[in-house]
Amino acid sequence: QGTVYVSFIINTNGTIDDIYILRGVHPSLDNEALRVVANTNGQWKPGYQNGKPARVQFMLPINFKLQY
Repeated sequence: QGTVYVSFIINTNGTIDDIYILRGVHPSLDNEALRVVANTNGQWKPGYQNGKPARVQFMLPINFKLQY
């Protein structure tokens, strides 16, 4: 269990690119975090600068808590 930090770029059309792990916990949890973020592709709102959509780098912490 722990927190996996995932970084990615949100494009002007809401898609995401360059998904990678900033800080991982365990390879299986890291892979699950990447899978979850990749499944959200196209569902993000872009950032805006001067009234126009802009690419934005985003860091998302994902908490995993294992139950026994």
